[in-house]
Amino acid sequence: MDRQTGQTNPFRKPVRIVGGWRAGFVVVCFCILMGYLYLTEYVLPAFVDPVAADLGSLALAVGFWVCSARLFRGHGEPVDPPRPWWQMTHRSPASWFLALVTGATFVWGVGRVVTGGIIGPGDSLAWILLVTLQLVISAALVSLLINSAIRLSRKSVPQNPSNAPSTLARTQPDQ
Repeated sequence: MDRQTGQTNPFRKPVRIVGGWRAGFVVVCFCILMGYLYLTEYVLPAFVDPVAADLGSLALAVGFWVCSARLFRGHGEPVDPPRPWWQMTHRSPASWFLALVTGATFVWGVGRVVTGGIIGPGDSLAWILLVTLQLVISAALVSLLINSAIRLSRKSVPQNPSNAPSTLARTQPDQ
């Protein structure tokens, strides 16, 4: 509630995607990405530089990952507080799965670079830098997802679930 006017600000409440909105969000993002790729492949090649078009698709992909990590909430996850900076998903298995999929695409991209499928002898420096940027962003995303998975798995393991004394503690002989 605003102290000066006494009214609530509708933009103060954080936007979070829970429940049925998840599928719709993914479908809408997929449709936007496919529409953008269709435009850049078939409609705009005569008007737009391919490097600029690929920079746009890279920006869309980064935006999708940032929005997904910040907006989606898992079952039982609190909605209002923001996630810690390192938390990409609600649970560790989801982070591991996404790291595996993203890591596979990173390895595939590196393989295509090594075999000459993406970068050729006559390619411009801008194209080489763009491909390098794509690989760096993929590697950064994989490392963020792995970090999230490791930290979430540590977070969910209770320190001493039975409240029993530690078995590693040394016992003193009775005197």
